[in-house]
Amino acid sequence: MILDIITSLNKQKHGEKATFASLERALGIGNGSIKKWQDHTPKLETLLLIADHFNVSLDYLCERKSVLSNDEIELLRYYREMNKDGRFAALMSVKGFSEQDVYKKRDDVPKSESE
Repeated sequence: MILDIITSLNKQKHGEKATFASLERALGIGNGSIKKWQDHTPKLETLLLIADHFNVSLDYLCERKSVLSNDEIELLRYYREMNKDGRFAALMSVKGFSEQDVYKKRDDVPKSESE
């Protein structure tokens, strides 16, 4: 249920003392809106606000199966927390690793090197 996910995300981001009221203020939505989601699904615009606030996808909020692995999700989360320079440095590092045969998946290595 979406309310359970939001509760969990709110505690992870803001600690055990996090409240729906403080989250509603942060999102700019009406008082008591979140509790109503036990019975009604929030509007798409509201779901987008929530996803942006917690830096997660709509698929995650709606409990849809992700096409990304947990490692990929973690990498993406760290990337999104970086500024422009950090993102550039991270991309260059990953590119450097990806060009080294030792880090390539086995099926990506040319046959002559894997024999």
